[in-house]
Amino acid sequence: MQISSKADKYRIMNTDLEEFDKHLIESRRIYNYLVSEFCNRFVWLRLKEQDIDPICDGLSTVLMDSYVNEQFVDEYKKNPENSKKWNAFFDFIEEMLQSGDKTLEDTIDTTILELLAAEADIDLESILPYCGSKTRESIYNSVRVYYGKPERADYLEHKYSL
Repeated sequence: MQISSKADKYRIMNTDLEEFDKHLIESRRIYNYLVSEFCNRFVWLRLKEQDIDPICDGLSTVLMDSYVNEQFVDEYKKNPENSKKWNAFFDFIEEMLQSGDKTLEDTIDTTILELLAAEADIDLESILPYCGSKTRESIYNSVRVYYGKPERADYLEHKYSL
């Protein structure tokens, strides 16, 4: 009986490691894709391959939280009226959310949009006109669920669905 118990523990441990490896590989795929896309599409983000810490490889959350959002907020505060720039940025976000790649969609949702929904230095209403429907829906859900402001989310959803 003890052998079976150890075998079960070993099997469970291996299954957990296999799942972790799959997650890490998938995360690395998303990270590499997003770094490439942000470097190619948004020069103003000042995102260069040499700026990316190789230790963070596979951790797209670190990249998005620490770098892209920070750069976006700084740039937006400097020039909120640059509609061409913001349309391009949010068109890209919308494209990613409509990609059909669940991991990519989740990464964009949790590492960019949830943080923008809570960003104190940006008036959320000022960015919503640039956002596509999936992007707005994600922001509303972040405001509603993660930040516990359902009335605010309902107000924004009603205002920008017209």
